[in-house]
Amino acid sequence: MAREVHFQAGSDERPFIAVSCPALPESLVESELFGHVKGAFTGAVANRAGCFELADGGTLFLDEIADLSASAQASLLRVLETRAFRRVGGAREVRVDLRVIAATNASLEGLVAAGQFRQDLFYRLNVYAIPLLPLRERREDILPLAGHFLSAYAAPRGVRLDGFSPEAGRLLTSYDFPGNARELRNLVERAAILCRSGQILPEHLNLPKGPGGLPPAPSAQPDDHPERAYLLSALEAARWNRRQAAKDLGIPYSTLRYKMQKLGIA
Repeated sequence: MAREVHFQAGSDERPFIAVSCPALPESLVESELFGHVKGAFTGAVANRAGCFELADGGTLFLDEIADLSASAQASLLRVLETRAFRRVGGAREVRVDLRVIAATNASLEGLVAAGQFRQDLFYRLNVYAIPLLPLRERREDILPLAGHFLSAYAAPRGVRLDGFSPEAGRLLTSYDFPGNARELRNLVERAAILCRSGQILPEHLNLPKGPGGLPPAPSAQPDDHPERAYLLSALEAARWNRRQAAKDLGIPYSTLRYKMQKLGIA
């Protein structure tokens, strides 16, 4: 959605910089956002522009902004108010003109009430809110998104897949997707690995059956274990080439070997 806002504003040729706030080390938040000058701290061997400077003229997307520390929130508020900052260790003020979009899966109002998010920063950010419904509340989007993800996976690999069977489609639209579009994308990619050609069938989806959308509890019988069946399908699709199966599954070879040993797969 942030990218769509950026492009709809006619900013195709301008920078779009996305930042995952939880991934910013506490000791380096200001350096990552505002940059630093050579010698500002140990390891600062050269001048470096931060995300605000790199996004000048375009859009800066701050994802999961609720995870910023209190000190980082204060620094961010000042920059949003003044559109100016100094690099860490620098004396020159840098001015920027950019669009800032923030996203979170938390209730910022609740965090403000609990004293965990600055009220003034919340009001400064909350100029125009775009609430995004979870996938379970817009089920009409599930099949179009699934088709898009299937094409995006199959086309670059030269795989021919003919969409989803009616039964598979019904399963998809009745599932709650607690992981939203990311979960749907991963599920479709996994199904494409197991199917390889023709239509995606219910057995390729391997949807969780437990309450609340969680996987069912492991069965005492190894043959009934859903992960075991999933690994066996991937191994059979790869003609028991374990390295290829691990690559198809997107896991390290050592992890596949461990799982095979744990689940009794020879």
